[in-house]
Amino acid sequence: MKRIFVFLTNLLVFITCLCQIDVPKLQKEVEQLRGLKFKNPIKVEYVSGEQMGQIIKKEIARQFAKNKLDDYEKSLKIFGLIPKKSNLKTLIETLYESQVAGMYDNKTKKMYILKIFNTEDVDPLFDISSNFNLQEVFIVHELNHALTDDNFDYDKHLNLEKIENEDMQLASLSVAEGDATLVMIKYLAKKMNLGNSDIKNIFSLISDSSYFESFMSEAFPLYLRESIIFSYREGLNFINIVTKGESKKTDALYQKPPMSTEEVIFPEKYLKGDDPPREVKIVQEELSQRKENKKIWEGTWGYFGTEIILRSWGIDKESAKSGATGWEGDRYEVYFDKSGKICALWKTLWENEIEAREFEQIVLKKAKIQVKRISTTVYIDIKGD
Repeated sequence: MKRIFVFLTNLLVFITCLCQIDVPKLQKEVEQLRGLKFKNPIKVEYVSGEQMGQIIKKEIARQFAKNKLDDYEKSLKIFGLIPKKSNLKTLIETLYESQVAGMYDNKTKKMYILKIFNTEDVDPLFDISSNFNLQEVFIVHELNHALTDDNFDYDKHLNLEKIENEDMQLASLSVAEGDATLVMIKYLAKKMNLGNSDIKNIFSLISDSSYFESFMSEAFPLYLRESIIFSYREGLNFINIVTKGESKKTDALYQKPPMSTEEVIFPEKYLKGDDPPREVKIVQEELSQRKENKKIWEGTWGYFGTEIILRSWGIDKESAKSGATGWEGDRYEVYFDKSGKICALWKTLWENEIEAREFEQIVLKKAKIQVKRISTTVYIDIKGD
């Protein structure tokens, strides 16, 4: 989802530790593994679970100022991405307060480390050695965020504040998370004296689509679960393919991040650079009764979002993936109509008429929507109850 994902980078694994972490020592480890040097010191603060919760709530409030979170909640609900009776703020807070182990805040340039961790759900992959403090593994992940932000400035180069273009935002986030996850794997391998074949096995396990899903309760909506997982899993795969482990090539990604989740999922599109996402605008004539409508929210779902929407509408995973194939661009607008009902218009562009027609036919399986196709453009009107 939003920039807050940059901070909540614990890989959803928990350990118990009441000891102080030797952060300066770990900084040197990260510098060596990543091939960069810190330019500025990092402020470190150990916090309780309650304090961490307050930090998370503060970041949510900062990101979604002036009731924007309520507006975004309405948008997710009209698209069927979260239950109509749910509260988005509560869902996010519950999800992160139960999962976060530590985080780096690129606004305050501060590292927050949780004092106490739960041991009940340690994953077997990490519960295999008593020779080192497992908490350090996750702090390494966070330190890599601090290191790359220090060198490349997230605010300047990554599109992490594009809250009304979820697709571009998540694509940028995948660079930061994929990079940090790869460095974390290297650190883990070094501490466990693993060979290249073992490292490849760990990489394959973490890259598997079902690995991260095992950490996430199905009680949370599919969209929220998959949005969190995407930047780690797909970001790791993207970094591995595009950079082939070369630090300088990874550095370059912060100067020129992928512009869409499609480029992350299909790294060859990023490497070729000949199929960027097309900008889509919704004009007045396309939105019925535009003058009488009150806009609530607008955004871009992208390839990833399109697939998740189809899955949320009851389309099976493979058909949803096929339906999203050929995506060229999209834009949606959520609004109150003249009667006060929440409605949405979703305009999608496709590579050719075959792909557009396939998407159209899949979407027609969803009730309570109107679908219109004009050549390679498919319009979807969703009316509120």
